Amino acid sequence: MRALFLAALALALALALGGGVASAGPGAARELGSELDPEGQLREILAHETSILSMLRERSPQLHTRLLQLERSDRIGYLRELGRLARAIARARQDPEALERAITLRSKTWELEALARAYQTLPEDQRPARRSEISRLTSEVMDLKQAERRARLAEMRSRLEALQAEIEGREARREQIVREYVEQLLDEPVEL
Repeated sequence: MRALFLAALALALALALGGGVASAGPGAARELGSELDPEGQLREILAHETSILSMLRERSPQLHTRLLQLERSDRIGYLRELGRLARAIARARQDPEALERAITLRSKTWELEALARAYQTLPEDQRPARRSEISRLTSEVMDLKQAERRARLAEMRSRLEALQAEIEGREARREQIVREYVEQLLDEPVEL
């Protein structure tokens, strides 16, 4: 039964993570949960759960408290948020501001969702002010998401430029690379 539960949680987490956590590329430090099946992603993220929560408690006590409340009320939602934080922590190796953007985005998103839920219970005369507040906060969330997209795009461009330089460098040394590879093949016995 525990294995079935773990598999279901792994599938839910994989779906929540958008199919997995992408690797930063060759030679880069592997991100939490990258290149693993959904169950492996879940195990790896859970293995780092304590350190993620500890970091969050130091950087954003409110978000830490909210995450612990979520763990009690919605385990899959909790794992989804833990996965998002794990990705942000991994991205912070390359982009130090990524973690702060992620923490701010989660805080504002939760605030926005709470305001939207409470909107339905407000008297009609209070709704326009709340709607205005929701619009303002939605605009802030949009700005944060756009900043994250721009940062990811800049990171991708940087990786593309590095790959292009590697291709050009190998092309410039093509004859040398071929010669060395042939020598290596001929000098060492080939196992079939």
